[in-house]
Amino acid sequence: MVWSPLHAMQAYMHTLQLCKEDDNSSVVLEPKSMEFISALAAGNQAQLMADISSVPISPSTLALAVAAKQTGGLLLCIRPSLQTLQQTKTHLQNLHLSHVVDLKLGNPCEVLKQYHNIDFVVINNDHHHNQGCSLSLLLLGLELSMNPNGPSVVVVMNNGGRRPSSSSSSSSSCGHEVVRGLRGRGVHVESVILPIGDHGMEVIKINGKENKHHHHHHHQEVGRRSKRVFRVYDD
Repeated sequence: MVWSPLHAMQAYMHTLQLCKEDDNSSVVLEPKSMEFISALAAGNQAQLMADISSVPISPSTLALAVAAKQTGGLLLCIRPSLQTLQQTKTHLQNLHLSHVVDLKLGNPCEVLKQYHNIDFVVINNDHHHNQGCSLSLLLLGLELSMNPNGPSVVVVMNNGGRRPSSSSSSSSSCGHEVVRGLRGRGVHVESVILPIGDHGMEVIKINGKENKHHHHHHHQEVGRRSKRVFRVYDD
């Protein structure tokens, strides 16, 4: 995926406006995390996204729906119960975002097995309420569901029930064992914890199988050609 600063900016602004306009007290909005996730997904031009949670609407649900609207993509909302799914549908309809969302009922570990080209996933770390699908199982299974042409991104919200004081490596993350396991299978994975949202978030970038020759050549190309570009967009 090629980074699009225009898509990122437009999704950021749309999400910011949504936070200002929304008057539904049943939806807990986290402006900073919403804007970041929406801009990250849209900037990466994600086409197929997934939101995994046990609650009807989370900040990431709205953020990814806005990103899907911006990129012309599709958001899979995976929920554990029919009642929760219906509430999700109602909220999205009220916000005029239901047309970019496909609602899925069931265990996320099983639902995600049906896909092999997901670009962006957000896991709300309350999903363990879904029987038979732990965070570790879900993250390890995602390797087969993510877009092989990547890179693809996984965001884990409510990281370990705590808010980190600053950015840190995956050594203290809730997904550390999973990241290490993927690397052990030859998958190129990068992970960082960010102090965004009530309890922080972990951003995991999956680049697919490591190719040492290509990796070395790529860095040589970047070293020769990279330059810094600033763009300013006016309304």
